[in-house]
Amino acid sequence: MCRKHGFTQYREQGSRKRKVYDMFLISTELDWLEIRLNTLAPYVDYFIIVESPTTFTGMHKPLHLEQNWKNFTKFHDQIFHTVVKDPGPSLGYSTWTHEDFMRDSLYFSAFAALTGKKEAREGDVIIVSDVDEIPKPETLIALRNCDIPDRVTLRSHFYYYSFQWLHVGQQWPHPQATVFKTLSTTIKPSHLRAGIGGIQTSIPFLGAIRRWREKADMWDAAWHCSSGFATLREVITKMNSFSHTPLNTPENRDRENIKDRVRNGKDLYGRRGERYQRVDNNHDVPQYVLENRQKYGYLLDRDGKTAGFEDWNVTEEDEKAAMEARRKARQEENLKIQQAFQKAEEIAAKKAAAERAKQGACYGRSAGLFSTEVGRSPLANLPENSRATYRPPAEVRQHEYNLPRPQRPYNNRRTSILHTRTTKLYSTQLFESHASFPLSTQCRQSGEARIGAVFSNVFRRIHTSSSGQCAVQFERLVYTQ
Repeated sequence: MCRKHGFTQYREQGSRKRKVYDMFLISTELDWLEIRLNTLAPYVDYFIIVESPTTFTGMHKPLHLEQNWKNFTKFHDQIFHTVVKDPGPSLGYSTWTHEDFMRDSLYFSAFAALTGKKEAREGDVIIVSDVDEIPKPETLIALRNCDIPDRVTLRSHFYYYSFQWLHVGQQWPHPQATVFKTLSTTIKPSHLRAGIGGIQTSIPFLGAIRRWREKADMWDAAWHCSSGFATLREVITKMNSFSHTPLNTPENRDRENIKDRVRNGKDLYGRRGERYQRVDNNHDVPQYVLENRQKYGYLLDRDGKTAGFEDWNVTEEDEKAAMEARRKARQEENLKIQQAFQKAEEIAAKKAAAERAKQGACYGRSAGLFSTEVGRSPLANLPENSRATYRPPAEVRQHEYNLPRPQRPYNNRRTSILHTRTTKLYSTQLFESHASFPLSTQCRQSGEARIGAVFSNVFRRIHTSSSGQCAVQFERLVYTQ
């Protein structure tokens, strides 16, 4: 099996079993999530899933997985789900930048928070993909049992709309797989997907040569079905949130145009160079889809008058009314969450002085915001579904505090950050949102708070509380002189 792909057999380290982590973002694609989980659960140890209340273009959207969490009960033990809020314009206006941020949050917000038996060890396998890029079971068996290089591209058969239309051309160059080393040296998701990053060298072209030598391709290794949606609303939502914003035009969003293109295998965005070949009676399909033809018939046949769209008979007026109802409901929910945040901050402020003395200089001026009431965490006052999405107000997000002396000095040339053995004043900018998880031995041993370098100029900050929860926050540090 390994020799087929040019690999050698992986040698287990002691009695510990090698783990496989499947990382991906989720937006509206609940059908694809169900297909993926049922197809890969026997071959994957843990699914790392991140979703956001906004799209890459900044539009608000529901947290679909959080709202439908009960529908995936049988996979709860394998799923680590985190909600990460996009920083918005402060990150920049490029949709690609926001996509990279969210993709990296899979690693730095979710994966880095795993503890106990879920925590990764050197040699474990990480897969980075979109939810509709599904590795084949035999691929996962090979990844677990073979000694793979740092960059493996799982080449996919590229289908459009359904498994009835196959893209003409080379196989899709995603997903990617890598091997975990340490939190700071493992290739981060955005770099892995783009084929950049990794170990830096003083001579740029040597880094490119090294990346070329440490990569491999596995052909026919996965399925990718782009824009395979059951509803028109999902297609239009994808267009509105798409990183390729020039393709999001009124002509491409027209209902009749979408239906015609889906039925006849034309490119969704009218690109002339993109061609698709019809495949009848296709058996290169995930087994779970074939076993559930009644539910996933639209992924096998788009020939009908409605092109398989369940909501074709829903008028634009009905859709606008439904969107308005969802908008009002979202406003009411946000108001409740904001009120809960204010209440939590008021409780924390009352204990600020005592907590500042207790938790040390690491908290500095922000101690009041993150302090804890005796026997209870401030986050416990928030609604259950918003616990992992807490974000301090703008006037508090950028604050200053005295860092403890680092263990060793290092210099980051990109941002001109210099850490020395003397205490300096820094300004912190929120890099990631909070994530809650059970208290671990590592967290318990850390005391009330600690700060430590994770990678480059991003620091992991661990807050503990007597309620038995830890909250991880990533912050970008900027030297202020």
